[in-house]
Amino acid sequence: MNIHLKKLGLILILVAAIVGASLAFSGHGHKKVMPAKCPVCHMTLSTHWTKATPVAVQLKKNGPVYYCCNKCKMPKSALYKVPKCPVCHMTLSTHWTKMTPVAVRLTKGGPVLYCCKGCHMPAKYLVHVKKTHKK
Repeated sequence: MNIHLKKLGLILILVAAIVGASLAFSGHGHKKVMPAKCPVCHMTLSTHWTKATPVAVQLKKNGPVYYCCNKCKMPKSALYKVPKCPVCHMTLSTHWTKMTPVAVRLTKGGPVLYCCKGCHMPAKYLVHVKKTHKK
């Protein structure tokens, strides 16, 4: 009888492990992330600045920064107000240029912004970004 209880216990452990593994790989519990859409022109918003999407918008307070076309009439409350550098007081750029090559992040989880190379930004703000731009 004692041997049968041990075998039953092992079988239950194996069944629980198999069921747990199948649920982990089935994708249950994961939210499907839909791309954000512009509330004005209904265009899919980009997470990166491009020539086609130069306008920085923030749909929720302290939410992620997205980029939209400059043709839609976005309300001023949705436009992202780019902060100033705490060191040199220059308005930070939302995209890399030759004049603003230093990538910084002022708040944890905030957007990557760019400052001038003459600025001596503290190391806690600096961000390593792979260069994806073309010269």
